[in-house]
Parts: sequence; C-alpha cells; structure tokens
Amino acid sequence: FEYDDELLDMARNEFPDLKFEKDDITVRNEEWAESFDIVTALGLVCIFDDFPLVMDNLLFRLKEGGRLIIHGMFNDYDVDVFIKYKRSKDSFDNHYENGWNIVSVESLRNYSSSRGIKVLSVTDFLVDVDLEKKTNDPIRSWTEKDSRGRRFITNGLCILQPQKIVVLQK
Repeated sequence: FEYDDELLDMARNEFPDLKFEKDDITVRNEEWAESFDIVTALGLVCIFDDFPLVMDNLLFRLKEGGRLIIHGMFNDYDVDVFIKYKRSKDSFDNHYENGWNIVSVESLRNYSSSRGIKVLSVTDFLVDVDLEKKTNDPIRSWTEKDSRGRRFITNGLCILQPQKIVVLQK
C-alpha cells in the first residue's frame, strides 16, 4: 500500500484545501459515517464480489444529498459477470485472482432503488488516447481500435471493458 500513500501525498500537495483519506471499504467504519459531500470510487467496485457490501459502505460515508461518483465496468445487458483468473504458470495453484467483475446497469439501478438512492447519470467512459499493451503484464488494460477507428479497452483476460462513469445521490 506504499503506492497508495504516494498517490495520497501527491493529491494532498496538489489540492491542499481538500481532505483525502484512505480506508478499507469492506469494513463499515463508524468514524466516517455521513462525513463526506463527495465520495469517489475509481476502478474500485469491480474488485469485490460483494457489490452491495461495497456500495453500502461507500454510501455510508456520504452526507445526505451527497454524491458517489464511480468509474468502473457496468454491463448494458441485464447480466452480472464475476470473473476469476490465474496465470498459466500458476496452473497447479488453487488461488484465483479477481478484480474484473462487471455488474449490470440494471443491478445498479435495482440496488439504488432498494436503498432510496438516486441514479443521476450513467455515462460511457470513452478513451481518446492510446494505452500501450504491456507484454510483460497481460492483465493491465490497453486500447485497440474497432473497424470505425474508435478505441476500446481490453486486456489479456479477453474482456472488452464497458467502462462507465456513474453518479449517485444519497
């Protein structure tokens, strides 16, 4: 988690008037109850298999009327996808990695409705730069272009990543 600390230090230096905190999103921390006007979850939600737990804990941190901004993968089809993978070199190891789950927009809307949360927007995240393929790290995402020249994001898991920006209001 050293890397996380470096990013937090950079953010605090760049934006000294804002408050940045690091916490375990899988644990409900009473210290943060209704503490923030805005909570961001960038590339976070897809890591965990228990979507409602993570969402509940993110929203728990928001003040009434606050906004949760999520960047992640959300499926336009009414299908939730939970992915497990391991590298070929670990083929006899029974430990699988996760982190590429894709919850459907429908499940997001159902979850939000059941908790009285407003879905303000669900917008496709479009990439306008080329992300280089890292042959030594096939799990890291890169961009390719379709037949019309539009970029899409993929990786060595053969996932076409339906990335979106979601804004929810408590």
